[in-house]
Amino acid sequence: MTREGNFAHEGQLTGRNILHRIPHLTDITDTDEATFVTQRRTLFEAREKRVRPGRDDKVLTDWNGMMITALANAGSVFGQYQWVDAARRAFRFVCDKLGEGDTLYHSYRAGKRQHPAISEGYANMARAALALWEATSDRAYLDRAIAWTKVLDDKFWDVVQGGYVYSKNPDLPDSVRTRTAYDSQVPSANGVMIGVMGRLFYATADQAYAERANTLIQAFAGDANAGFMQMPTYLNNYEFCTSCLEIIVFGPPSDARTQDLIKAALSRSLPNRLLMTVAPGEVLPPGHPAEGKYMQEGQPTVYICGGSVCSPPVTSAAVLSSVLQLPENSPMNRAAGNA
Repeated sequence: MTREGNFAHEGQLTGRNILHRIPHLTDITDTDEATFVTQRRTLFEAREKRVRPGRDDKVLTDWNGMMITALANAGSVFGQYQWVDAARRAFRFVCDKLGEGDTLYHSYRAGKRQHPAISEGYANMARAALALWEATSDRAYLDRAIAWTKVLDDKFWDVVQGGYVYSKNPDLPDSVRTRTAYDSQVPSANGVMIGVMGRLFYATADQAYAERANTLIQAFAGDANAGFMQMPTYLNNYEFCTSCLEIIVFGPPSDARTQDLIKAALSRSLPNRLLMTVAPGEVLPPGHPAEGKYMQEGQPTVYICGGSVCSPPVTSAAVLSSVLQLPENSPMNRAAGNA
């Protein structure tokens, strides 16, 4: 703190100070620190006499969906499983406090939920459910994504132009019931849902999801010529749908060898990856490229699939790691449809 102050207005110092600690100072003694404790307490007591500024502490469905996706993915990639646990707790909170059956609400504060969720809420929570499904192999998350996707299809789909409208509330004016693929402060629901539909198709082999993803892509393709800078979510998920690399791990999830294969898959930067773990006794849906495949000689086994073909089986984590960093035109990646 100085007499001249460190707060300036229109380029001129005002004689006022914004207090802060300078971390790199080396001449602070224990006596100084004890004095700071007393001074901070005095300042705090003075501040408590003022009216506190307003604080926006509401819980939003769409923003939590984005954070859950980030935590689930980052926690898996970096082995920070407490992040995955945090994602699961946040997901459960949204389901419990902002959900009613398959219906979602937009916001929650002080024990009350308000307003029906907009399409971005359903889209981002469906994406969050799929991220947790990949991170945990828990089928319940996949089922939840399917249920919220159905709500979007039933309540938000624009049957005339294609795409999801912003809100299903019929009392809102037409100007609010817009449909767009432009991202704003959150990714657009239509852009997010291209990726959700693509992941549901690759996970279930249900052609209806592929058709809906294709319809979404076509519905907004004309906007990309002039507004592509505002459409990163649309473009990223379009690329995912056309370039998805499915990594299918057959093995008991609790087996250390299965986990080694999963870690090897996660150790490579593969933005268009879809990771699926198939436990003994589980089967892939009819039409899936890895349908009928299984563990080799009782060992956890990986198949890398792209399009309608899969690679030869891989049982070594080291080999899998090497395969996933091969050039795109390598024989292994061509076999996986990743050429």
